[in-house]
Amino acid sequence: MSGQFTPGRLYYSSALPRFDGDEAEAYVYYCIVWQATDDPENPALFCETPNRQTMAEAYADARLISAAPDLLAALEKAAPFIGWASTRGQILAGVDADELCDIIDAAIAKATGAA
Repeated sequence: MSGQFTPGRLYYSSALPRFDGDEAEAYVYYCIVWQATDDPENPALFCETPNRQTMAEAYADARLISAAPDLLAALEKAAPFIGWASTRGQILAGVDADELCDIIDAAIAKATGAA
């Protein structure tokens, strides 16, 4: 995997409520994303998801953040194949390979800080 990433699986917590305002019902939800370390009492904390109005939204953010390293690795492995198809003017699943190459390259650049 390119870039400066901490290897290993990322985990996320249950959605946690946070009081946000003056009204009794003014709660938002967030999740904590972390990586397990050799010391289970001190996991490496990566981030909190943004405050969301529902638990489902907080979970959706946490799942996407925790999947990001795997998604990047998959794109990096797929890029050469898509590039090969692009040089032959192929269309994959109704998508022009050149367009797909541009989308993949942009996503990898964004994830690795090259954008």
